Amino acid sequence: MDKGFSDIINLIKQSRAKAIRVINAELIDLYWNIGKYISKKIDTAEWGDSVVLELAIHIQQNEPEIKGFSDKNIWRMKQFYEAYKNFPKLSTVLREISWSHNLAIFSSCNRTVKEFTPILSMNDKNETPKDGSLLVAKYGKGYYMYTGLSFFREFPEGVSGAYRLFANMLSIGKEDLKQNTKLSD
Repeated sequence: MDKGFSDIINLIKQSRAKAIRVINAELIDLYWNIGKYISKKIDTAEWGDSVVLELAIHIQQNEPEIKGFSDKNIWRMKQFYEAYKNFPKLSTVLREISWSHNLAIFSSCNRTVKEFTPILSMNDKNETPKDGSLLVAKYGKGYYMYTGLSFFREFPEGVSGAYRLFANMLSIGKEDLKQNTKLSD
């Protein structure tokens, strides 16, 4: 009986994770479209820079239940769109990670988007692989890395692939290491 219960719990967890990914993708798409709309209006001089504050106040006063659209966040949406609009492949990948992770990427690192290299492709069963689970950019004498992977969940479960990936991340830039690029199951 416990096995059947465990199967049901796994189904619940899988569905929750899938729902979160769908919601996240929709939110990122919304932020992208808001950023694009505002960027184009400002570029064509239909709107001035002050419109962002006016928009934030309008949302707050007329739709108080809608949260997360302060002038600061709306500016970030515009920056998000402008930072990635010329990199369609990367902008698609960035829609797969959370808004806070996207902010961390372009806020904490003064690199341009073209300097980031997606070096890992992943997918769920029966889905198209997505590049960008691991992004790397040269930074000074080292590298800036971003991953949306949850090692804190994988390590306690003893997932061997997580340990191998983490070891490879630690060794990036070590040209003197000989690496076998063929991974086995």
